Amino acid sequence: MSLEVSIKRRALSRALSAKTWIAFVTLCVWFSLAYSSCQQPTSANQPVSSDSSIYVIERDHLSVFADQASTGVYSFPVVNFHETFLINNSTSPVSCNVESPLPDTLKRESIQSPLFGKFAYITVEYPDYFDVPNVSHDSLADKPSVTTADSYIWKDMKLGPSNGIHLAYSSYYGEESMFAKNFGTNHFLNMDVISDYSIQKDSINPNYLNVEIKQTLQNTSADTIFRIGFLLFVPRELMTKFDLYQPEYTALYDLVSDTVISPLDNKCYLYNNSHQNDGFGFFAGGQEMHPALFVLPPYQSYQFVFKMTIEPLLAKFEIYPSYAANMTIKGNPVWPSSIITINGKKYDGQVHYLRQCSLGMPTYILFSIDNGTFKVVSPNDIVPTFVPPYIKPEGG
Repeated sequence: MSLEVSIKRRALSRALSAKTWIAFVTLCVWFSLAYSSCQQPTSANQPVSSDSSIYVIERDHLSVFADQASTGVYSFPVVNFHETFLINNSTSPVSCNVESPLPDTLKRESIQSPLFGKFAYITVEYPDYFDVPNVSHDSLADKPSVTTADSYIWKDMKLGPSNGIHLAYSSYYGEESMFAKNFGTNHFLNMDVISDYSIQKDSINPNYLNVEIKQTLQNTSADTIFRIGFLLFVPRELMTKFDLYQPEYTALYDLVSDTVISPLDNKCYLYNNSHQNDGFGFFAGGQEMHPALFVLPPYQSYQFVFKMTIEPLLAKFEIYPSYAANMTIKGNPVWPSSIITINGKKYDGQVHYLRQCSLGMPTYILFSIDNGTFKVVSPNDIVPTFVPPYIKPEGG
């Protein structure tokens, strides 16, 4: 499959490692949050340098992790991987300090945060987006020299000519419910994902149901969205008993037929034997569809329709699709900007900025099949037929 980050087998991999996975591609967000109100570092009175001896890139990459309570209920907290990348663009060595502010209201220690260095670094091809100067050698900084209540500080970093250094850390960002704009619409970075569902009895065979999901991906901004990967997963069987060697699945329905309709200029791929997490957090088998990577210009949209005919195997169950989104956008930052000093002077030059996401999560809309009653509902409107089995953490 062509998506850059996969959410496949995340429940199983969680059990095997007792760690959480990065969900994909990889999901973002209502970036109207006013981080400008966050406390700034106390280096504002330093001399200012705006020369081009240093080339600066900052990046925020949002990902979702799975977190399961002892009741079996899953949540999907969002983690921000923040990176400052410095390149010495001069012919002489330079000394650098970097102070990266962290909103205090979003501090929360967990398995995923804070992480530093190689544990928090996600690679990206910066030359695809910027005219990056030549880098003969780059390195990855480890933990900061100083941690305060408001920031992480890396001190006295020496960069030779054409050398670069990556300063990376992860931080809790919020809960996945922040992505829910309203019923049937989620919002990732600058993109709305609008889900239109329908379910009804087949007109020819009353034992069959016709199900349809229309997905519209709308760029809501004046910024181009690059390298969009999108995956929709519709569960067919749920792993209702976890066993590392002999897991048991409960089949919800037999798939009679299915098809996906997409624009002629961008093929959409359909697989009938995929494994992902469903919306409730079950590891599940089912149908997966995704378009090839594409770009959305400002205010443009992309749409595909998935149709299937099914034969229910149970009187009562829910079909709770999940999806994953992956994208890159230039523009305004998500996180407070780093304070950079070069040879003792505060840098006030150009900062090149990317924001990205690789998120996998529920669609927050599902099909309810309940003894002859068929509805499209919010997961909050029903009592689920099945609850995901609790996977005991390693050492717990």
